[in-house]
Amino acid sequence: MDRKKRWVAAAALGGALLVPGCAGQPADACPELALLEGFPVVVEAGVAPAGFDSVMVRACQGGTCHAQDVDLVPGSTSVDAGCSPAVPTSADTACSASAVPDGTLVGYWVTGDFNPGPIDVEASAPGFGPVRGTVEGRLESSGSGACLQRVFQTPLHIGADSITSPVN
Repeated sequence: MDRKKRWVAAAALGGALLVPGCAGQPADACPELALLEGFPVVVEAGVAPAGFDSVMVRACQGGTCHAQDVDLVPGSTSVDAGCSPAVPTSADTACSASAVPDGTLVGYWVTGDFNPGPIDVEASAPGFGPVRGTVEGRLESSGSGACLQRVFQTPLHIGADSITSPVN
């Protein structure tokens, strides 16, 4: 399973829900957008010891540090279950997918305390870490036109030796 699919699963778990854009509508007619601020967290498969269900994440930017204990749940990936009929013939063709555990652990740190730019991050838990890395804080967008909103959202991928933030 590739990393991009894991991040999609983490974003869904973290509640990074996007409401369809509303191009051309005035700001007061925009639907409430639900793009969650913070850090989607994925702990790589096989990295965490048995019974691992949370990780302490400490992030520092511009001399200010914040820490949060992030609860984790088993991650999964979406597996294509095919279409019926097998070759789609119209927009009414039924297609499906299923979630299959992939060994990762996922969670979300909801925070608005950071800005775009370098962020030093450390993760640790009993029997794990500390693991460190520097990620580039970034903004994600939702909506369009007068309804465009941007919030801080920077994925953290915690491996055995480092923390990275994959680029979409």
